[in-house]
Amino acid sequence: MENKRKWKMLNKLFVKGTIKGGFFKKNKDFELVIYFSGMKRVVFDIQSDTINIKDPKLGIDFGVGDPIDKAKDWISRNNHIIDVEIDRFEY
Repeated sequence: MENKRKWKMLNKLFVKGTIKGGFFKKNKDFELVIYFSGMKRVVFDIQSDTINIKDPKLGIDFGVGDPIDKAKDWISRNNHIIDVEIDRFEY
């Protein structure tokens, strides 16, 4: 991921999952890193090295400025896994 130090002090959510392939394609594993703020719990950035975030098969229905709870709902609906959650501001 380019510019990893950009959001170093923000909270991070590491997500792993699989996109189902079509008739001629295999299933594809992916990893996402979702950066979010501490107090307001708002998504700042979504990054991935393994897949294009705008891929329609991924079906991301949240974006920058949305609450992190919306991202967690998307993760649970699509049966993806939260690998690690780094929360610097636990309340």
